[in-house]
Amino acid sequence: MNNSKTVLLIEDDKGLRALLQAILDKQFNLICADSALMGMNWLYKDELPDLIIVDIDLPDISGLDIIEQLKDNTFFKHIPLIALSIEKNSQIAARCYELGIEGYFVKPFNPDYLLLKVGEILLPEKSRLGNIV
Repeated sequence: MNNSKTVLLIEDDKGLRALLQAILDKQFNLICADSALMGMNWLYKDELPDLIIVDIDLPDISGLDIIEQLKDNTFFKHIPLIALSIEKNSQIAARCYELGIEGYFVKPFNPDYLLLKVGEILLPEKSRLGNIV
């Protein structure tokens, strides 16, 4: 278990959150939030994560709004972001990439691909060697 890197997951779907926790928790210190408010509260109270994975389709605050807020904030804008969405809308994905996210995954997606992307961002030396999965 490698807990040197922290990932904040903001996802309201309990099943997907549990699946990603089972996969990501093996290599990273994973913090799970089931709402935008919970995730933002954690950000303002605790240490900064090395990566944030955020659902675009959250019920309380749009994940797109969260991404915009984080990328506009000097304190948070350096944190890499990955967006998850049920939307296949290319305009939403394009907007996310314009804001500076590192990845956009449309649900349902292969969790191994997400793990590879997280590895590329947080463990680039291992991903080059193919040791992530």
